[in-house]
Amino acid sequence: MSCFTIQSKAKVFLENSSRAQSILTFVVLLGTCMVIGDGALTPAISVLSAVQRIQSRSAKIEQSHVVMISCAILLVLFLFQRFGTGASPHYMYLFFKRNGTKGWELLGAVTLCITGAEAMFADLGHFNKGSIQMAFSFLVYPALIVTYAGQGAYLIKNPENISTAFYSSVPGPVFWPVFIVATLAAIVASQALISASFSIIRQSMALGCFPRVNMIHTSNKHEGQVYSPEMNYFLMVACLIIMIGFQGGEEIGNAYGFAVIWVMIITTCLMTVVMLVIWNTKLILILAFFLFFFFFVGLYMIALINKVPKGPKEVYRCLIQYGYKDAPNMEGAEFVASVVEKLKEEIEDIDEMAMLESTASKGAVYVLGRTILKSSEKNEWVAHCVINYSYIFLQ
Repeated sequence: MSCFTIQSKAKVFLENSSRAQSILTFVVLLGTCMVIGDGALTPAISVLSAVQRIQSRSAKIEQSHVVMISCAILLVLFLFQRFGTGASPHYMYLFFKRNGTKGWELLGAVTLCITGAEAMFADLGHFNKGSIQMAFSFLVYPALIVTYAGQGAYLIKNPENISTAFYSSVPGPVFWPVFIVATLAAIVASQALISASFSIIRQSMALGCFPRVNMIHTSNKHEGQVYSPEMNYFLMVACLIIMIGFQGGEEIGNAYGFAVIWVMIITTCLMTVVMLVIWNTKLILILAFFLFFFFFVGLYMIALINKVPKGPKEVYRCLIQYGYKDAPNMEGAEFVASVVEKLKEEIEDIDEMAMLESTASKGAVYVLGRTILKSSEKNEWVAHCVINYSYIFLQ
């Protein structure tokens, strides 16, 4: 069977099968939701991680203070969205140049512009291919190599500071300039995903997949630069809830990894479909593309699965205190004790073990039996779904 025949059949199948179209639409919308989720998680984890390092300079600064400072920075960031991305540090650079500021301040502004260039290019196309290649090859990559080599040398002598390697390795006199530049870089990275969310919502509205919201063009030169007040404040509230709820960068990172890996998986699958149906690419190239990228995505997926138990889910608290299905020949307390012992065999973290023992000591509130519930035929379809399906699933 020729390559052209397979591609033609695939195209005809997608055009004529409403179920295949529905599945494809669902996958695309799922990927869109994950990117918007990135738009809420990225500002939270970027700003919180940058501000969190201030604790290495003073033991009096608690995590609650870090969260408050991060929330204040995010509030300012979202309130300035209405002015668009045209408010570039470039103008700040010109201002400082005219006023004769020192070189390190100017270098900080240039570095700030470069740090978010890749993200803005990938999400919005603010920069062309050549500028990204030059910036990465001659500035970003050498800087990363020097930075990681320096941190590696520092950790060889100070392995106990591995959790704060970057800021601990910074000399005292330049700590605050580095801290300020790093925080501003985190803001730029956050800005890229926020603006990308606006663009995605605009495209979703055009396809009839999202409710109508206000869209304001912030640039008279570039059509793609838009701002949505409703989505802006929705993302702001989501970021604040995430930051206040999780309190730490590691927990947010676990959630962020889930969204990112699914964006990668969906993008790989959709690109494969485009190559097959739209571009009419040779099958050998399509197969090579899919296997190559899905291999690396699979590695990330494995890492993601390993991270799942580290999230703040506290399944033990729910499982032990609220019970589970009865075992055939076990009483409630005996069954709970057996579950606890099995969980202890799997737990490696000391804090998790302490949480399990603390929860188990409070006893089981209720152990589910085998009660069968069924919705009356007179009830509406919502009641049928909740009782006949959702409740059975929860059992």
